[in-house]
Amino acid sequence: MQAPPIPADERDRLQALRVLSLLDTAAEDRFDRLTRTAQRYFQVPIALVSLVDENRQWFKSRQGLEALETPRDISFCGHAILQEEILVIPNALEDPRFCDNPLVIGGPEIRFYAGAPLHDKSGQRLGTLCIISPEPRQFSAEDTAALRDLADAVESEMDRTRLLQAEAESRLLALVARHTSNAVVITDPEGHIIRVNQGFEEITGYTLAEVVGKKPGALLQGPDTDPRTVNQLREAIARKEAITTTILNYHRTGTPYWLEITIQPIFDDQQQLVNFVAIESDITQRRRNEIELSRFAEIIHATDDAIISITVEGIITSWNRAAETIFGYSSEEAIGQPTRMLLPEDCAEEEQRLLSHLSQGRAISHMEAERLTKSGNRITVSITVSPIRDEDGKTVGAAKIARDITTQKQLQNASAQNVDLIQVVEKAQAEFISQHDPKVVFESILDDILRLSGSDYGFIAEVLTDPTGQRYLKTYGITNIAWNEEREAFYQEHAPRGMEFRNLNTLFGAVITGEEVVIANQPQSDPRSCGLPPGHPPLNAFLGLPLFYGELLVGVIAVANRSGGYDQSLVHFLSPLATACANIIGAQKQEQSLRERDIRMNAIVNTAVDGILTIDRYGIVTSCNPAAERLFGYDKREVIGNNIKMLMPNPYRDAHDGYLDHFRQTGEARIIGIGREVSGQRKDGSIFAMELAVSEMIQEGEANFVGIVRDISERKEAERMKSEFISTVSHELRTPAITNSVNRIKRYSHSRNSHQTPSVQRVLSSDLNQSTHCPQRQTGGFCPCAAAVCPAQTLRTAPPPHCAGPLLYRTPGRGVTMDRCGGHRYPGAESVPGSPIASPYISLWRLRYPPHPLLQWPSRLEWLSKRHPLSPRPGNQNFSVLLQPPPASAPLPLTQTGVRL
Repeated sequence: MQAPPIPADERDRLQALRVLSLLDTAAEDRFDRLTRTAQRYFQVPIALVSLVDENRQWFKSRQGLEALETPRDISFCGHAILQEEILVIPNALEDPRFCDNPLVIGGPEIRFYAGAPLHDKSGQRLGTLCIISPEPRQFSAEDTAALRDLADAVESEMDRTRLLQAEAESRLLALVARHTSNAVVITDPEGHIIRVNQGFEEITGYTLAEVVGKKPGALLQGPDTDPRTVNQLREAIARKEAITTTILNYHRTGTPYWLEITIQPIFDDQQQLVNFVAIESDITQRRRNEIELSRFAEIIHATDDAIISITVEGIITSWNRAAETIFGYSSEEAIGQPTRMLLPEDCAEEEQRLLSHLSQGRAISHMEAERLTKSGNRITVSITVSPIRDEDGKTVGAAKIARDITTQKQLQNASAQNVDLIQVVEKAQAEFISQHDPKVVFESILDDILRLSGSDYGFIAEVLTDPTGQRYLKTYGITNIAWNEEREAFYQEHAPRGMEFRNLNTLFGAVITGEEVVIANQPQSDPRSCGLPPGHPPLNAFLGLPLFYGELLVGVIAVANRSGGYDQSLVHFLSPLATACANIIGAQKQEQSLRERDIRMNAIVNTAVDGILTIDRYGIVTSCNPAAERLFGYDKREVIGNNIKMLMPNPYRDAHDGYLDHFRQTGEARIIGIGREVSGQRKDGSIFAMELAVSEMIQEGEANFVGIVRDISERKEAERMKSEFISTVSHELRTPAITNSVNRIKRYSHSRNSHQTPSVQRVLSSDLNQSTHCPQRQTGGFCPCAAAVCPAQTLRTAPPPHCAGPLLYRTPGRGVTMDRCGGHRYPGAESVPGSPIASPYISLWRLRYPPHPLLQWPSRLEWLSKRHPLSPRPGNQNFSVLLQPPPASAPLPLTQTGVRL
């Protein structure tokens, strides 16, 4: 027997057979009529319409044969489809391809076979119309033609299959469209509506008459319709392709609703587009549910508890992020697996009991159980199980919430020890608050640490840094392990103020340099140990704990000689106490730093030359430095707690209230950062000029202000006198009498050169020469000397015979004045009753030529006094310098009264 070979285009042939949609369908009279005709016409017992599938031949119509199909590898039709011509086998026993075929040597004992290939419209050979007889026979050309005609009729029915199916589908669709709640829209190829069903009218609110000839998008899309979705629909329609998507449309009343829409193009037999059919389902409620589910899912994923859903058989169907964190399995690894993968071997029965409760619809609350992580670690979890029911109330699964309580259980198991530790920590904190001496606190803490850890001795020390940057330890508390009188004396001398350890090539030094826990249960062989001094108690085990305040290493706890050595569990146990010690040391450091900062700040404020005051947002003075007390004449107790405006005269006092009201209402501080010249009022009521600079600072969320005050009254007075002087001199220097007086002073100074010291000669000559040659006379700028004849030229004339010389005064607030000289009113001087005669000349020289030695009073008079002793007059606020012709044998006498040098 020869099995039929596989055609070269077998894949395309099978695809065409699937498209035909005839395989495994019910018998149809339109095919049976043709096989009956063939059976009668050719007088054969068997006539078949056979379709050759991948591994079988299946009979769409059969006459005289009970079987629905036979294997392809023994089929005659499998050979028939290999050629275009009708395959005729007159006697199968004589054909080597079929002589031992089971269908030949067994039932139905085929001897004669004739099969005409059946084609689809593309020409693919899909099967045969064949006739079979148990008797050999010959097949004439007329017989062959007749069989071909009948086969062509079968092919016509095959072609009608799709049309008939389409008609049936159309009838079914029409029936469904009339009764479905979905919207059905049929458009022409350009997208204009031809027909809609009742469901469309109910969903959209539009009737068929209102939408015929219009495009659906123009009616149904609105402002929130996603333009990307609209473009996707348009592109699919332009390509004549089917598409399914969701879109937001609008009801006739303007109410938005969500649709799931499927658009299918309809083609005729010539593959020409004839219609589009759109099926639209209202999924508004589903979208709302999806949004709620999405929010619920986010909540589930954000929680710290593992939330798992399972079937009633215990198969995992959902797995949140917390479950991934707690158990170590990703959602991809867990979903689809049984929950027993999380159970230790000794807990298998527990899961069975849980599933039994679940099948009965019973919930379980806060059940403690042991579970396994992916890494094999056992953890303790608290489990709550709630059944999930379907619409009929049947339990279809469960939601399990698991919380990792491993740490909590560990703490509970060690509750007695932890309570003791907590009490120690609380006592340490209480002692720190109540005690002023940190050594007392830490000695108590050290005793507790030694007791809790079972250690023999140890110390608690602060980490300090020397000026070279080297770190070292200074103890707060240390066990007395002195082993001889010398060490005992050393301990008693140094322990009270703290013992220092600077050698870091030790086990406790390794704690500092490595900033990590050091455990040495065999210190003698540990490379970090430098050995023990002779006589030191034995060191059998060592534990060093670094104390961190934030990121800063602030201290070390070191204990020794615990029975059985030290381990990480003890480190974990002592960590709260270590944290308390670190916080105490850190707080001590911060407090010391704050004290030092306060001392520096107070020193700066209290020694400042300028007055410094602070006020709150309501204008109440909160602090006042000594300079401010001196400036305003108040004791600070008289000022603090009162409104700052007590230091202001009007109109500043009244304006101050308005300024504060404006600040409280708007938050706008108009004078912040601005230096201003204002007036202040002293305690005695006197008004003085001052310069005020204000800055804002925020303390505990409240705005406060700092004012810096400087007395500028002398400067303002000097400016006033200068202005008055310039005004006066601009007129008086043009007076001839004054001009002559100036010249006489100059001639007088030259006539007495032999009796004057060289320094006085230089002083007078330099000043007079500068006055005579005023540079501004040539420039045309403003100058008191800008008269037709400079008055300084007239000073060369000698003074009157009775003139004993000018007497110069400096009185606070009045500038330099010139007194009568020997009863002679000095030329150009203005007489003021009860006061010296004000002379503009010397003032002019002082203001115009600051380098004049006699007019820079404090420094120049100090210089002169070293060469010519001065006679002070106690209690006199003024001073005077008498310039007169001295005797030929004596130097120029200089008299000074009340000079404050």
